Amino acid sequence: MENEYLVLVLSSYFFTFFLQNYEGRKKVFGSVLIARDAVDGSFTEQYRRIYDYAHELLRGNPGSTVKVKVENIDGEVIFSRFYACLKACKDSFAACRPIIGVDGCFLKGKYGGELLTAVGRDDNDQILPIAYAVVEVENKDSWRWFMDLLINDLGGDTVGASCTFISDQQKVIL
Repeated sequence: MENEYLVLVLSSYFFTFFLQNYEGRKKVFGSVLIARDAVDGSFTEQYRRIYDYAHELLRGNPGSTVKVKVENIDGEVIFSRFYACLKACKDSFAACRPIIGVDGCFLKGKYGGELLTAVGRDDNDQILPIAYAVVEVENKDSWRWFMDLLINDLGGDTVGASCTFISDQQKVIL
């Protein structure tokens, strides 16, 4: 919280001091980016640590499923997809109603993407997150990848056939 305040103070100082000319605005924008990188870390550095995040999820939640998909383009590893279904969520779904809600939403940020989620409802009408994935774009291929992993995590085709899936009728899901 203190670092965010520092970034806010620095950015407002730079805006008032350098706003008189175009060069000043470029300096301000560059300074704000440097300050944000210092506080939050760079996006590139965070994406490089995606395997650390996956291993930490598996270490802290034995029996969970975590999948990372990357593409190798000209020797550079590019993040493509990430899937997680925690063991506690898998086990808890056994006590839920056989209804699974699936949906996707945009990720706003430097790199964008889509967040795909699957949720269930327990006997107390509480929402239970079952699994989530971050994909490059919401299309049939990414939904098929997500749904195949989800159905395998919940017990295979027998569980998948006995569940009802609810969506917002996006054409890519149908």
